[in-house]
Amino acid sequence: MAGSNQLKLKLLYLKKILSEQTDEDNPLSANELVEKLNLYGIIAERKSIYADIKLLEEFGLDICRSFSKKRGYFIGTHDFELPELRLLVDAIQSARFITQKKSRELIKKIERLTSKNQAKNLERQIFIEDRLKCQNEEIYYNIDKIHQAISISKKISFQYYQYDINKDKKLKDSGKLYIISPYAMTWFDDHYYLVGNNDRYNNLSHYRIDRMCNIIITEQGVRNFTEVSDYKYYFNTADYSKRLYNMFPGETEKVKIKFKNHLINAVLDRFGMDVTITKENEGEFCVIADLVVSDGFLAWLLIFGEDAKIIAPDNLIKKMQDKIRKIYALYG
Repeated sequence: MAGSNQLKLKLLYLKKILSEQTDEDNPLSANELVEKLNLYGIIAERKSIYADIKLLEEFGLDICRSFSKKRGYFIGTHDFELPELRLLVDAIQSARFITQKKSRELIKKIERLTSKNQAKNLERQIFIEDRLKCQNEEIYYNIDKIHQAISISKKISFQYYQYDINKDKKLKDSGKLYIISPYAMTWFDDHYYLVGNNDRYNNLSHYRIDRMCNIIITEQGVRNFTEVSDYKYYFNTADYSKRLYNMFPGETEKVKIKFKNHLINAVLDRFGMDVTITKENEGEFCVIADLVVSDGFLAWLLIFGEDAKIIAPDNLIKKMQDKIRKIYALYG
């Protein structure tokens, strides 16, 4: 190997060794770094390591020196701290729409963002096999195509499938093609959804991305979201997700609900800290919010039984009364 090339590779391999194999608890001495470089076919002397480390520090690498029982050099800060990587790993493990295979692949990539010793700490907390996971590997291509379609404002066509009682996949509506204007994708309750519009309706609809198949980006331009939603300048995915209940579609209405005081945390978790709250009496408070009124919303409210009551609008009160009657008839 030419001398100049070896010098260039020496710095690259030294950076690789420090990044992958060192941390505060596992420093490497200059002699140990020389030995590690030799494994890559790079001949180095101990004295040259000091000059190389200085160059890497000038480049911006945070190299620290340990003077404890185990002396040597280590990377002081990685791009991600260990608690941040644990958050990412937990999110991947929890996401049902990510298959077991892809979960393992992603976690392996995350482990490469820290030292090998710290990566072992991450591995001890990984439990994928026992979790409920999506089986559709096509979901990653679906996500990519939908992103493309949204970015160029084109409609997509796809087929949609569900499972029957034998756990077999069945195309919905005899395999008909859905033609949808895609606006956004949102993660809700461990599933990934497409939010879009079907030209036959003047509202928004939602589709589980892991149950979509044969997606094609069409040449048709999307229908403007301003025609089917309250948004005027951009589609606010965060706001829209906050209004929804279990991804049931419905019309947006201004709703007033009375809650017992002990439900304040559940209400703030659901509506966010910006929701309008008024004190009703010593034991109750009211919430006023613009919500997507649907069966999902009614089902959520019924969880609280007699501790939550719809005050307005009247048509929503009637919907709740009808739902309660049907439930009573089922069990009565």
